Amino acid sequence: MGILARLFGREQRADTAAAERSVAMLSADEILLKALGLKDQITADSLMEIPAFSAAINFVSAKVAALPVKLYEDDPDNGETKEITADRRLFLLNDEADSELMNALDAKKAQIRDMLIYGAGYLYIERGNGGFKSLRYVDKRDVSIMRNSDPIFRKCDLYVGGRRYAPYDFLILTRNSSDGVSGKGVLDENRTITSTLLGALNYENGVSATGGNRKGFLQAEHKLGADELKLTRDAWDNLHSKPEYTMMILNNGMKYVPSGSSSVEMQLNQNKLTNSSQIAMLFGLGTAILSGTASTAEIMSAAVTAIQPVVETYQAALNRSLLLESEKGRKYFVLDMSELLKGDMLSRYQAYAVGLQNNFLQPDEVRYKEDMPPLGFNYIKLGLNDVLLDPNTGVIYTPNTNKTVKMGDTVSEVEQISDEGLQNPDDGGIIEETRAKTNWKKGKDGRFTGSVSNGRGGRARITKKEYERLCHEICTDHPSYKDGSIHCCYNRDHFYIFSVVEPGTYSFSHKIHRRYYNRIKAFEEAYDE
Repeated sequence: MGILARLFGREQRADTAAAERSVAMLSADEILLKALGLKDQITADSLMEIPAFSAAINFVSAKVAALPVKLYEDDPDNGETKEITADRRLFLLNDEADSELMNALDAKKAQIRDMLIYGAGYLYIERGNGGFKSLRYVDKRDVSIMRNSDPIFRKCDLYVGGRRYAPYDFLILTRNSSDGVSGKGVLDENRTITSTLLGALNYENGVSATGGNRKGFLQAEHKLGADELKLTRDAWDNLHSKPEYTMMILNNGMKYVPSGSSSVEMQLNQNKLTNSSQIAMLFGLGTAILSGTASTAEIMSAAVTAIQPVVETYQAALNRSLLLESEKGRKYFVLDMSELLKGDMLSRYQAYAVGLQNNFLQPDEVRYKEDMPPLGFNYIKLGLNDVLLDPNTGVIYTPNTNKTVKMGDTVSEVEQISDEGLQNPDDGGIIEETRAKTNWKKGKDGRFTGSVSNGRGGRARITKKEYERLCHEICTDHPSYKDGSIHCCYNRDHFYIFSVVEPGTYSFSHKIHRRYYNRIKAFEEAYDE
């Protein structure tokens, strides 16, 4: 009886020691199964220990917090939108949230991080002297919410540090909210995947603590006594738990038999990569964003899928909480997402080029965005690459003719228009697709060969056939033109100005090709066709 007791007692002690060792080194199967029981034990601090979650949350919160907040006011009477730059709220949102501890960047980043993790983030609005004094970050874990029981007309109070506050006392940012003051973050919505990844991290931590030694069994050819078992057990424990022990000696026919790795253990690294990609999907990000290898195109894609939804939520919260009732409908806050382009110079400059080419940006506006001093250049390009308009004075300047004209002015005399709009009045107002020639030969009748008199001492180069065609068409279309009146018309590829000698006989002063559209428009404003 004593022999059996000693044998069973020894086996029981051996089983107890094995169980204690199994707690220190669990298999991958056990870790993943045990993770199912860790769902309720996940906290924000343990969540941020998972690299994929930490990278995703920090990326989104940092990008959104860095966007400058701007305030605009609509003027429906003039159809204009004016940016407001002198406002205390902009200083609190862009520079100093509170003058004692946190700057605006840290406060907004912490608020967005709480929203992503817990579903809600809070900034306390300190008011005083009829204005806004500060925006103070409040940790979500310090906020308690008391709701009424009415499912339609819902009301609630917020308690912080035992003190009661109303919802309008806070700038509240929510995610998947059903009441406007609280929501669901990744901590509540994705406990299975977070517990699985946290269990894998704990397993890796246990392996690294033991030096990465593989598990196995010690097999002896002969039965070991109590002293031999104790020495062997101590040496085995020291090898797996203490870094200074790097080997153990096996004697008396003892040999080591390694245990095979399970399929879950062998695929653990692959599972981590898969789970990391799923975490990236939760935030609308790509895996390259989390690893820091994203290209400009991938960052721009993340700006649409991950950052813009948070930006829209933040703008709605700002307009709800920081605008006075008298300002709502006229003023609104905007987070300037153009700052995201500043990371890539080529994309940024290409965007500026599009804005300048389509006239919704001016050079000084671009220089302001790039923190460069203005040039005082207030012109807008109108077309043909050489026509400029000053929107403040209404003056149009054509560099290639070095002439200016004011919008809305009309000219009643041909001489006045030709002096302003033609290349050289001394050439008789000749404008066409070829240069003016000076070697025209006279015919028998004293006229230049291939041209007719324009009746004003100058000549428009018109062939006889062309002259006859024009006279016939003008007489047919406009038989009521009075003698001595001046008119203009289109014919084929040219624009003509002429005076009426008598019905059927006309004197042509100008012939202009259609390509000179800006000059033709000036003539059309002065004469009826």
